[in-house]
Amino acid sequence: YGNLHFTIIEANSDALVNEPQNLVPFLTQDLMSASLRRAMGEIDFTFAAQHFPIYSNHEDRNQDADVAAAFGMPALTHVDNFALLAVEEPLFEAAQLDVLLTGHNHHFERSKPMLAGRSTEAHADGVHASEERHYHDPAGYIEVISGGGGQSLYEFAPAEATAEWSVAYAKSYHVTRIAAVDDFIDVSHVVTSPCTGQANCDPTPPGELLDHWSMHRVGGAVSSATPATGSEHDGPVRFILTGDTGEGNDAQRRVAGVMEDVCEDEASPIYRGPCDFMAILGDIIYESGIS
Repeated sequence: YGNLHFTIIEANSDALVNEPQNLVPFLTQDLMSASLRRAMGEIDFTFAAQHFPIYSNHEDRNQDADVAAAFGMPALTHVDNFALLAVEEPLFEAAQLDVLLTGHNHHFERSKPMLAGRSTEAHADGVHASEERHYHDPAGYIEVISGGGGQSLYEFAPAEATAEWSVAYAKSYHVTRIAAVDDFIDVSHVVTSPCTGQANCDPTPPGELLDHWSMHRVGGAVSSATPATGSEHDGPVRFILTGDTGEGNDAQRRVAGVMEDVCEDEASPIYRGPCDFMAILGDIIYESGIS
């Protein structure tokens, strides 16, 4: 879409174990095609989107901690899914993936640039993680967990056990909005509603930012990028995403109710104007249909 490539993946451990003949060839072909198009100056950024994250500081969902505990070792990376790490990361590296968009865990979290099971960037002396917001041609991809779409929210591991790769995290209902202008992307994670009746929620009020960061890719296609096949879009691309929206509950409705305002932020030059599209990151459950 415009100067962006999106790889949409139905990826989980079962799919990798039971149907690798479907997932792996698709990923290889699609990501290598994107890499070639970037080299030819047709696109500037590559995004992948799937329900399951690779890394996580969820209190019960990091397999790294389970494996490490069995061997009496500390959990260093908090890998959420080793199968995805083993299969996807080599392809992400080869294709120079920029951002992995995920849900599954009902909260917000952002990683440092990642490759081969670890961060490619160490903390600079005296720089707090919250100041790691502007990336200039980083090595590796950034994983975003945006699972605050309306389901009950999840807890994180204790602060002292938080892995060093995690730059920002919050227990909060939110949406993520992204604007791409030539070889620059701006990403903000916006609180949509309070998590009333739940403990340990982030205090950031609705309408304010949980986190804000950007990325610049050197040597991108810049304004010469040609629209992708089937896309007549020209100029900045703006889109919004969320995951784990639930089944028509009040929190979900509050999230939906502020999406238009988030997409048309008159106070922000880069976001002024409607979103081009929306991405859903999984677990939207309507067992009896929408009422």
